[in-house]
Amino acid sequence: MKEKVYLFREQFREKEVTGILIYRDENKTIHTFNTLELPDLNNQKNISCILKGTYTVLHTYSQHFKKYTYEIINVPDREGIRIHSTNYFYELRGCIAVGKYLYDTNKDGELDLLKSREAITQFEELLKKQPFTLTII
Repeated sequence: MKEKVYLFREQFREKEVTGILIYRDENKTIHTFNTLELPDLNNQKNISCILKGTYTVLHTYSQHFKKYTYEIINVPDREGIRIHSTNYFYELRGCIAVGKYLYDTNKDGELDLLKSREAITQFEELLKKQPFTLTII
């Protein structure tokens, strides 16, 4: 059976959406990560977050990143949507960035992700790079 991960979108801002990614492991320990996405602009390619819903996520090779990352598949009218590390909303093209903390590091009035690479490594280790179901609420 596939693992289940939940993304609760919390703050819908003009330039970005922040949220909490939640996973409960086999020991019933709850793991949380902060997320950063583009704003909700009706699922428009490259400028919007994806639609709320439930998706299958696979660990696949990304030509763009030149490494394996989690890919969210079967997103309506979209492809190549990944869960990966980044620090700033303007580096995203529709993907979900995962980190440990949110803080406005560059003083532009928008929240940035901190310790994103560390968070992605931990997330991939927790899920053992296996498929899972992502529900975005």
